[in-house]
Amino acid sequence: MLIGEFHLRDNTEKTIIRITEDLHQLGVGKVVPLHCTGENTVRIMCEVFGAGCIRAKEGDVIKL
Repeated sequence: MLIGEFHLRDNTEKTIIRITEDLHQLGVGKVVPLHCTGENTVRIMCEVFGAGCIRAKEGDVIKL
């Protein structure tokens, strides 16, 4: 699981897709993109990771 502010919002959609698919292929099972990730990146991550994409914001509690 990766939790963080991925700071990908200023990248091209092609780059965001490549990075997201690479993370998935590396075996990352879940991602929790926070606010600095960018809405377009969050959308793409949720498309790639499906139920493994958890939307959260600062202060939320994620039970592992």
